[in-house]
Amino acid sequence: MTLRLIPALCLLASPALAQVDCPRGPGALAAGVTVDFGTLEIDYRREAGDRILETERYEGEAEVWFYRTDPTGLIHEAWAEGPEGIPDEATRESYSYDFAGGPPRAEPGTNWTGREISVIAGVEEANLVAWSFAKVEAYTIGGCAYDAIRIFETRTSPTDPAQPPWISQYVHLVELGMSIFLGGDELGVEPSLEVPRAIFMTAKVP
Repeated sequence: MTLRLIPALCLLASPALAQVDCPRGPGALAAGVTVDFGTLEIDYRREAGDRILETERYEGEAEVWFYRTDPTGLIHEAWAEGPEGIPDEATRESYSYDFAGGPPRAEPGTNWTGREISVIAGVEEANLVAWSFAKVEAYTIGGCAYDAIRIFETRTSPTDPAQPPWISQYVHLVELGMSIFLGGDELGVEPSLEVPRAIFMTAKVP
């Protein structure tokens, strides 16, 4: 099972500041939104069909990773950038899902169960997945406050009972229609969740 991981950065939440230039509204993702974790920045940009392309850049590292997701954060494709910006096909991962009632939607208090088929390095693997959406709460990133829904994803192997389930956590920013991956770990292990430092319009980066 290949999992999406963000290295532990041991960040603290920034104190609430005045709401200045905070990304707002459905048009923000069309222009691009960046979330800063300190040594990692992730750019989010909406594509056709409401898919979101996430671009991850780590400070001091040349490697760039891309993820194509649903607004909930559900991953459909992942790959690393190769020479001259061409995708490195050797790193490509693809994911497909079968959820009763369609793919999960960011609706507070709902639960979704389904089946995931992943293809990584030509190897196909099936897992059971469950998505749980909490109630709406306030969530602050730097000086920007949003209505948010916490998401808990449980991934279980149907063929290996000795393999503990993996719990991933996201936060969905309702006003932007995008989700931020915070981290995860095996069931029973307290995860080291990351705290975003700042959020801003990508186009405004110097």
